[in-house]
Amino acid sequence: MSSLSIGISTYSDKLLENLLKVIGENDIGSRIKIHTVRESDWNRITCRVKLPLSTGRNKKQALKNIKAGLSSILAGVIMSHFEEKLLSRIINSSYCYFSPRERNEILGIALRLIKAADDQGPQSSSPLASRKEIIERNIEKYLETSKEVLLEGFVNFRIKEYLRELEEIADMAVDEFLVQREYLEFIRLLRYFVDIQEPKLELIHIIIGFNNKYIILNNDGKEVTNQCIREFAVEKTIEEINQEDLLISSLITLAPLRIYLHITGQVKNKEIIETIKSVFWGKVIICTGCALCKANMANIKP
Repeated sequence: MSSLSIGISTYSDKLLENLLKVIGENDIGSRIKIHTVRESDWNRITCRVKLPLSTGRNKKQALKNIKAGLSSILAGVIMSHFEEKLLSRIINSSYCYFSPRERNEILGIALRLIKAADDQGPQSSSPLASRKEIIERNIEKYLETSKEVLLEGFVNFRIKEYLRELEEIADMAVDEFLVQREYLEFIRLLRYFVDIQEPKLELIHIIIGFNNKYIILNNDGKEVTNQCIREFAVEKTIEEINQEDLLISSLITLAPLRIYLHITGQVKNKEIIETIKSVFWGKVIICTGCALCKANMANIKP
C-alpha cells in the first residue's frame, strides 16, 4: 500500500464534502481507500492506494496514474472553491483605488470571462482555458517529492503561475470595465445633447436592413435620410462618416419624441440598436415586421 494525505482547514467542511464526493465519483475512487480524520485545525484525508502485486514498474505506473487522477480532481476543486476568492483578493489589492461597488463589478466581469472560456471547453483558444492544466501540472510535480498536500497553503504558495494567470484575468476585467464606463459616459453625454435639443419631429421611423443599411422616414412616411446626411456632413466628407455615426448624429439632430425601429434584415452590428435604445431611453419601439417594413425592404437590400 502507498498513501497520499490531503489537508483541509476545519472551516472548509463544504470543500471536504465536495472533494470526497468527486473522488468517489471518479474512476480512481475504486482503487483507493479513503480515511478521514479531524485534527485540531485540519481535516485530513488519507488516500491509501492499493497497488498491483505485479512488478515494480507496474506499481510505479499505477501510483503515477492515481496521482494524475488526484491532481485533476484537486485542480477542479481548487478552481471551484478558491478561484472567486483569489480573484477578489487580487482585485482588492491591485485596484484598491476603485470603489467597493466598482471592484465588485470588475469581479463579476472576471468571472464572466472565465465562464465564457470554460464553456468553450478544451478546444478554446483563450489563455484562460489553461488554468486547470497549470494547477494539475504543479500538483503532480509537487507529489513527486511529497506525500502530503495542505490545500490552502498549496493554493497560496505553490501555484504562483496560476495566480499570475488570475492577475492577468483581473487586468482584462479592468480593461473591459473601463471600456464599459467610457461607453456609459458617452451615452450620458448623448442623452444630454438630446435633452437640450428642441424636437424637430414628433415621430420618425428607422428601417434597418441588410448590412446595417437604413432609411429614415418622418411621421408622414416621407424619406428624410438624404436631408439628415446633408445636415451632418457640413463639416465632414461622406467618406469620413460611417453608417453608425451618421444614424446616431441624425437622430440627435432630429431629437424625435418617439422612434420606431423597423428591423428587416440581419443586423451585423447589434450595438447600434442598443445605443439608440440607451440614448433615447423610453422613446424607442422595436418592430420586426409590418406593412412599412415590407414596403421599404427592397430599398435597403444589399
